[in-house]
Amino acid sequence: MSRFAVFVDADNVPAQIIPDLFKLLKERGSIVVCKVFGDFSRPALASWKAICLQYNLEAIIAWHKSGKNSSDLKLCQSCVHTLYTHKNIQEYVLVTGDGDFTTVIQDLKMNEKNVICMGIESSCSNILKNCCDEFIKWTPNSTSSSSSSKISTQSIKKAIDAQFAISDEIKLNCGALKERLLRVNPTFTERNYDKTSFGALLTSLGYKVTRNAGGTPFCYIK
Repeated sequence: MSRFAVFVDADNVPAQIIPDLFKLLKERGSIVVCKVFGDFSRPALASWKAICLQYNLEAIIAWHKSGKNSSDLKLCQSCVHTLYTHKNIQEYVLVTGDGDFTTVIQDLKMNEKNVICMGIESSCSNILKNCCDEFIKWTPNSTSSSSSSKISTQSIKKAIDAQFAISDEIKLNCGALKERLLRVNPTFTERNYDKTSFGALLTSLGYKVTRNAGGTPFCYIK
């Protein structure tokens, strides 16, 4: 029977993903570790409290810092710590859509661990999908992605422009920008705007998107 260590990026996926995740993993084996990372002081993450209590999840708070994704750093550190302290766990599950986790995924695979990623397919990094051993797509129910909860494109541009102004940088990590939008609406997805990726949405809004040597996408103001 498989033993799973689960790490959830709460800043990147909605709490509604957990019931489906647990149902799937319990059909395959047992969940030994399950940690959820995020700045739970934010109203956008309020729904995680009930889910964490219901499923006995360990919530790891990471205070948001401008220009830094503290949740990502803590999640990666926890993966590496578990790798060396629980060597009997062979299955690692990352619940996210952020391509910035490719490095820790490669480290896990180098140590002969099987890595599964689960996220919203339409808003998940293609690099993340290609890097893991298995990608499980999750589709929010229709009420989560209805037009009534859709963020206007004008609000998206305002949020992104504000982030550029705060950071005073010429480029910003696309994952950090998406986190900003998830604060406004935790069910945000590019599919609401008929786009297959976050980069495509940024491009349609007039921004320039490029990747660095490691494949991480960055956004520029043209």
